[in-house]
Amino acid sequence: MTWGPVNTRKQFGFLLLEKAKKALEQLDDQSIGSLQAYLNTYGNEGPSTMIELRWLRPEGRHGGGRHVWAIAYKQVRLYGGELTLDGLRTFVGVEIVKKKTRRADQELLHRVANALNELEAKGRLQ
Repeated sequence: MTWGPVNTRKQFGFLLLEKAKKALEQLDDQSIGSLQAYLNTYGNEGPSTMIELRWLRPEGRHGGGRHVWAIAYKQVRLYGGELTLDGLRTFVGVEIVKKKTRRADQELLHRVANALNELEAKGRLQ
């Protein structure tokens, strides 16, 4: 598994796993720009601002109780969760999808939670 770039501004960071980076590259320029701006906001201001602006949305607990979140722009969703990387609260983006329905795909949410659990168990993020 390969890692995307880590933004280490202030006390928050973000990174995208390779699968999410590849999916991001397939989006239109406006979606890419907006998701990058949202990630920069997370890096600069943290999750509370993102939640207030409704850019970061809870998708519930999945895969053994792991919180899964979606960063949302129009119908594009970046699914992931927060882990600690080198002492930095970091949003780890696992998958990007274009939603076709209002409800999130439960199988996808479990995959995201399991990927986060696996990363944490391997000790790659601490």
